[in-house]
Amino acid sequence: MNKLEVALVALLVGWLLSQLTEVLKSKCKIKKLKMAISLELKDLEELLAERNKTAKKSALEYGHALNYTCSLGAPVSTPIIDSFYSDVADKFTKEQRYNIRVFLDHIRAYNSIVEFIEKSRSGTATQNEIVFKLFEAYKQTAFASIYIHEANKVGGIVKITDDHESLIQLRDSLPELINKLAIKS
Repeated sequence: MNKLEVALVALLVGWLLSQLTEVLKSKCKIKKLKMAISLELKDLEELLAERNKTAKKSALEYGHALNYTCSLGAPVSTPIIDSFYSDVADKFTKEQRYNIRVFLDHIRAYNSIVEFIEKSRSGTATQNEIVFKLFEAYKQTAFASIYIHEANKVGGIVKITDDHESLIQLRDSLPELINKLAIKS
């Protein structure tokens, strides 16, 4: 082989190694991002359990015995999901994407209720509106907690649908709680 052929072979080998390195970097990045999202979802499970207790307590106590204070905590943030989910969504299974989507819908609903409650403290909302919103916050955190808990138990690979046993139990418990709310007639 002459010098030109050696140079071309070296150039080709260098280019192939470069391409291989890029593919490996990309796979590692995707794996890290998926892991980060999975860890955030696991961390949110604990946070939502706390928000759920707080929202339930506020909903059941607001308006009783002249108690007109409530607390829902801060809105739930999902910084890793917000920043990186779109980059790796296609790498999750259909079931995982469904579970994440439903979970995030409940989080968004809860966050909008937190904003409503914060704005309503100035006296612009009625007792019934606040009680209803507090109870709705409880429901949103309860459903989100169940979705994330059940999805985390199976690694998100099973679609958590409306007929899941835990969701049915939650729905069955709601009428009893509604009767305890301080709704004015």
